[in-house]
Amino acid sequence: MGFCRRLTPNHELIEEYFDQLENLPFVIGDQFFLSTIDRNDILVVQTADTSWVDVLTRKKRAKDSTICTGEMERYGYNAPTNRWAYGEAPFHPMQIKAFLRSLPSLPSTSSHHEEIDTEFPLQDILKLDPLKGNAHRTLIDETFEHLRGITEVNLIESALTKLQTFEGVKRKRLASEWYEHGRNLQSQGHDRAVYFLRRAKEIDPKTAKKVEVAIASASSSQVRLSGMRNVAKSVAESKEIERKDNRARLARTTQDLLDVDAEEFRFNQLPDTGRKKKAEELVKTENPEWYSRDAGHTFRGYLYADFVRDNAPRRKSKHLPGEDATVIDYIASLAVLDGTISDGVMAEMFRVKGEIALDRNELAFALDLFRQALAYNPHVGVKRIVQKLEANKNP
Repeated sequence: MGFCRRLTPNHELIEEYFDQLENLPFVIGDQFFLSTIDRNDILVVQTADTSWVDVLTRKKRAKDSTICTGEMERYGYNAPTNRWAYGEAPFHPMQIKAFLRSLPSLPSTSSHHEEIDTEFPLQDILKLDPLKGNAHRTLIDETFEHLRGITEVNLIESALTKLQTFEGVKRKRLASEWYEHGRNLQSQGHDRAVYFLRRAKEIDPKTAKKVEVAIASASSSQVRLSGMRNVAKSVAESKEIERKDNRARLARTTQDLLDVDAEEFRFNQLPDTGRKKKAEELVKTENPEWYSRDAGHTFRGYLYADFVRDNAPRRKSKHLPGEDATVIDYIASLAVLDGTISDGVMAEMFRVKGEIALDRNELAFALDLFRQALAYNPHVGVKRIVQKLEANKNP
């Protein structure tokens, strides 16, 4: 359900959210959704002008089986990149992501990755009055950490200048940050590198020697970098052409390996099992209003992939019944043909299809499917199976 601040119901997750607002400079959300995922309550908070949503729920303890009893935790999910902030996800991440994609106001998904992550309230920190004491030590440390992933020079400079007004920031740490960012800019041949290095020297005179050495090498490095850039540009252009050729070849091989018409026929011939009914409901799911395949949105492909992940056996030694295997095989093909899932997920789908073919004793076909999985992701975990099948094929 959605609700506004004025109509906030009495729930521990909502109270926790507003408690956090009082201690950290997060912007209050515009839309709130309270739901239950497999007997665990979650609070989803969306804020305008950001592609991130907050998910509050309890952490899973080692002793928990279904219901989580750990501390309440806030997780960040980014729709365009389909990832969790810092790689940390709540319990049942696939089911929660499916719920998030069902929200009409979720930012449209695409393959575009933003250069600057907006899950961290950096702009709000820049507006803060100077902080005193050590109460905001975690906020300061997280700001320093977040700046390492930012490439916008003016934003880095503004943030470091602002942090300089906070009482809890040690001069040595601040000087080190100015210096490290300066060296990073210097390696890129950026004209602001010397300014950053000199700021480090002003804050901590003990850095003077290494700063002067860095500045002295800047002019010679600039000339060398200019020639290196031209070489790098040529290499990058060649690699881009090679990459596009490889992608086109990979797409053709993918199309050749799939016979969706035959898989759909086998699927339709199955009796009405519970898993088949769920798959049919999935295929009939209407796209959200914001969905546009032409815009590169990834809703449907991941919807199919999540179904496969949730229903395929997690242990390779565990075999699926024939009817269930037919259902998963068909849905995995739909995920692949959608063309919007990542290479890693594409590799997972081919791995599952390969295991199903192996169970059916279709060894040559299984080998082709496993090879395709490796082509999408060399770390998908099927190299030994491929080697074994190749050895049996060529004794």
